Formats: sequence, structure tokens, C-alpha cells
Amino acid sequence: MVGRVRLSLGFRAAGIFVKSLDPDLIRAAATAGVDYVIVDTEHSALSVSEVCTLAGVASDRGLPTLVRVASENLVDVGRFLEAGVDGLQLSSITRVDQVDELIKEVRFPPHGRRGSSRSHRTARFGSIHLEDYLRSEPPLLIGQLESAETEDPLEKIMGSGLDGVFIGAEDLEVSCRASGIVTSERTEDIISTAESLGISWGIATNTQSGQEWLEKGAEYITVGADYSIFARALNEALHELRNRA
Repeated sequence: MVGRVRLSLGFRAAGIFVKSLDPDLIRAAATAGVDYVIVDTEHSALSVSEVCTLAGVASDRGLPTLVRVASENLVDVGRFLEAGVDGLQLSSITRVDQVDELIKEVRFPPHGRRGSSRSHRTARFGSIHLEDYLRSEPPLLIGQLESAETEDPLEKIMGSGLDGVFIGAEDLEVSCRASGIVTSERTEDIISTAESLGISWGIATNTQSGQEWLEKGAEYITVGADYSIFARALNEALHELRNRA
């Protein structure tokens, strides 16, 4: 699995959040050279069908794809996996049992409750034998940490079966402000815990501070979302044009 290899071998990856339903956005991102995309079902109006279409386009381009899902909405996880996504990013994790529920959704019995069907692209439309399909490598599981406090200790959450953790920087800042906690200190707590457990970590950032986070040890960063990147680029182009006039 490309996504798992890149996040386990020290590869410093840069990607974006995708909220647009336009498959050409995925193609454009691949052409631009991003290392992965996170299709966002938490902060977008994307339907299951649209997510699956985007995942198929990304797979055809060899672009690792995660889908961000809310912890209270795991019903479509199986369909995302059948569409060919490399992994899932579970948002707003504060408890071990949230990770446990995600693991059950992505694993076949007896280790989970994922339903089996081979009439889709990842099973080559039924041409893969059932035994081989059931032994297929599980998806990459990323936990998104974005709160000033968690109900269970960080080390227990991270050690409950996650392949990596992602720091939701904006929500973390909002939560820390509300709780009177210094955001940078909480961020360092998350990072130090991940590193002590040998778990990959990433963070939502921007192009200005992205390099700084990579130097601190982030194995993957997101430099923004598709719409905001477009708006920022358009703003810069218009600013340059009008300043020349």
C-alpha cells in the first residue's frame, strides 16, 4: 500500500484536503506533485458516491488517498475501502473506544465486522479469491487529535491500533483557547507522545510554516484545502496584476 509505505519509511509527504467533487481537482493535484490527498467528508458536502469517484481517480493516478471521517459517522467506511482508499483519518479522537470502533469497521470477522463483497475495483470485480481478499492488507488508520484534553491518556489512544496521528491545528487552537491551555505546549505533548511510541505524526499547516514542521519531525503535512488554495492563488494573482496597473 503506497500510503502505508510512505508514512512508515520516514518519507516527508505534503498533501491537501479535497472538498470539491470535481475529479479534475485530483488530477490537477497529482500533476502539481502532491504526495497524497485527504478527501474530507467532515467539512464538506461530498456524498459517498462522489468520494468513491474521487478515490478511483486518485488510485488511477497512483496518488495515495485518505478519507477524513467523523467519529460518529462510520457507516460508509466499508464503501470507501471498496472504492480503493488507502486509509481513513478519524477526526476528534478523545477516547480509545473510538479507535476500537473504527478498527472493527475495517477488519473482517472474526477481528471486526466489515462486510465482504468482491464486486468492486479493489477486488478486481470478483476475480480475487475470497481467501486472498480476506487476507488483504488493512487500511492505514490515522487518528486526528484536536482537543485541549482527551478522556483517555494520549499514550493509550495512540497505542490502540493507530498507524499515525494528525494534529488538527485550527480546532486544537480553538479548544486550547477555550480551556486556557497554551496551544504550543499541547501540540508538543502530542508530538512527544507520538515520537516516544514510534508513531508517525502529521499536522495541518501552510506553505509558510510547513518546512518548519517537517524539520521538527512531521512525516506528513497538509498545506491547505483545495478551495482555500485556489482562493489564495487567485488573490495573489489579482494583487500582482493590480499593482502593475
